[in-house]
Amino acid sequence: MVRRARFKEPIYQLPEDGYQFITTLKINDTFLLDLEETKIVLKEESNSFLAKHLYRIQKLSSKFYEFRLVHDNNLTDTNAPNYIRINNFGHRKTGWHTHNPVKVRLNSIGELSFENEQEEFLKMQKDYV
Repeated sequence: MVRRARFKEPIYQLPEDGYQFITTLKINDTFLLDLEETKIVLKEESNSFLAKHLYRIQKLSSKFYEFRLVHDNNLTDTNAPNYIRINNFGHRKTGWHTHNPVKVRLNSIGELSFENEQEEFLKMQKDYV
């Protein structure tokens, strides 16, 4: 990443055939999954409601993404709703769009805020290109 910044190259490499940046994924990133509404106001929702939909990334591979409820300590249980495995970016049962993930940040006192990576991504791309 330092080399890319030094040579004014984009930080994230995208294929040239027009793919779109969705989000970055790292282990322990938190997401709200399986929410019906795409526009949710975090301050208006109860903590108990949000806790039922707050997942963290447990495992990542090139073929699938494994999410587990934030408050779940049993790492071997693969039963829903404690565990969700996303296998593709489609609309089927194990698809990204089926679960409608929204990346959020959890601060030290338990407050949630949206993490708008697309704006940051576009800004970083413009800064270095």
